[in-house]
Amino acid sequence: MTEITYDGLTGKSITWSEDGEPTKEPTVVVVKSGEYQVLQAEDAAE
Repeated sequence: MTEITYDGLTGKSITWSEDGEPTKEPTVVVVKSGEYQVLQAEDAAE
C-alpha cells in the first residue's frame, strides 16, 4: 500500500504511510444538476 498513489473523489495524489495514515491534496466537490463538480475557491466565496 505504501507504493500506491491514487487520485480519488476527495483528494489527489493520495499516498499511505507504513502505519496506514493517508496524505493527500484535498479536493472539495459539490453536486450540481446531478453531477460532481470540483468546488473552486471563487465558488466557495459565494
